[in-house]
Amino acid sequence: MIKREQPSTNTQKSLHGLVIIAIVVAVGQVTLGGVVRATGSGLGCPDWPLCYGSIIPPLSSAALIEYSHRFSGSVLGILIFGLAIISLLRYSFDRWIVIPATSAAVLVIVAGVLGGLTVVTELEWWLRLLHLGVAEMIICCLAIVFVASRHKRDNNSKMSVSINRPSTLLILSVLSLFGLILYGSYMVGQGYGTSCGTWPLCDGSILPFREPYLVHMLHRIMAVLVGIVISIVAISCICREEQWSLKRWLAGAVIFLFITQGVVGAITVWGGFTPLMKSVHLSLATMVWLSLSLLLALQLVPRADDSPKMTIN
Repeated sequence: MIKREQPSTNTQKSLHGLVIIAIVVAVGQVTLGGVVRATGSGLGCPDWPLCYGSIIPPLSSAALIEYSHRFSGSVLGILIFGLAIISLLRYSFDRWIVIPATSAAVLVIVAGVLGGLTVVTELEWWLRLLHLGVAEMIICCLAIVFVASRHKRDNNSKMSVSINRPSTLLILSVLSLFGLILYGSYMVGQGYGTSCGTWPLCDGSILPFREPYLVHMLHRIMAVLVGIVISIVAISCICREEQWSLKRWLAGAVIFLFITQGVVGAITVWGGFTPLMKSVHLSLATMVWLSLSLLLALQLVPRADDSPKMTIN
C-alpha cells in the first residue's frame, strides 16, 4: 500500500485552529437557539431563508434575535464545509478526522433544512427537538476532529476503537446526557417548561399527578440520575490519570459544569423563569455536552503508539 505524504505543520495548525473556531461558533449557535426559544423569537422572521422577504431583517428585537441565529448557522456551515474539504484533501488516510468532519458537514445541511421547516410549520415541537439534537451531534463530531487533529497517526492507519470498561461507561454517560437534553426540549415544546414553580420538589410533591407537572418533575429526576452517572464516570477518569492531563481537566469540568447547571436551574425556577436564566441553563447544558464529548473522544481516538483491540475496516 502506498503511503501518502503527511500534511505539513502549517496544514495541521490550520485544521486544528479551524476546528477550535468551529466549536466556539457551534456552542454559540446552540446558545443563540436557546435565546430564540426563551424570548419567544422563533417567528421573529416568519419566512425562510429571508426575513420578511429581505436579506436585512427589520429593526425589531424578535427579528434580530432570530436572524442572528440564522447568521451564526451560516457562518458555522462555512467553517464546517471548509473543515470537511481540508480533511478530504489532506487527511483522507485518517478516518478519525475524515468521517466526523464529513458527518458534521452532512449534519449542518440537515440542521439548516430542519430550521427552515421549523419556521414554515410555525415551530412544531418535534422539529425543534430534532434541530437541537442535530446541533449537539455536530458539536460531538467537532470534538472528535479536535482530539484527532492533536496527534499524528500512520498514513495507512485504520479507524480503530479500544473497547473496554471506561469507554463503555463514557458512551453510556454521553447517551444519557443526550437523552436528558432532548427530554428537556420535549418538555419545553409541550409548554411544560414552567409548570413547577418550586424547587427541588414540584409544589411539594416528588411525582405530581397532573401531566404538565409530572413531565416537568421527571426532567429533574432524570437530571439527578444522569448527574450521578456522569459524576461516577468523571471521577473514575480523574482517579485513573496520574497527572493533571487534558482528560483529567475535562473530567473536572464536566462535574463542575453539571453542578453549576443544576444551580442555575434552581435559580431559574426561583427567579420566575426569566429568558436570561433559561438561556444560560441551555448554554451550560451544551458546555457539559462539549466537555463530555471531548472526554469521550480522548478515550476513543488512538494515538500513533496505541494498540487498539478492535478495528473497524
